[in-house]
Amino acid sequence: MTNIEKIALHYGFASQSRQTIEEMAELTVALSKMHREYSKKNLDNIIEELADVQIMIEQMMYLTSSKNEVKQIMEQKIKRQLARMQE
Repeated sequence: MTNIEKIALHYGFASQSRQTIEEMAELTVALSKMHREYSKKNLDNIIEELADVQIMIEQMMYLTSSKNEVKQIMEQKIKRQLARMQE
């Protein structure tokens, strides 16, 4: 069992789904700030928030037993977008 899985099991879906929403909101704010002013501080904040969101996404995929399905859907969406870009 990975550390991310241990954390997910400890707190459970309800708690971690709320935490995921919070972390995504913080990433949204960080990205908005970068649009207003490019700075090393803002970039560092984006990187930190991306890490937080990625941790939460990993937990959500574990808690919903959806990692393989998410990966498959991602591949389909990437292929579709690449096809659109060729048009």
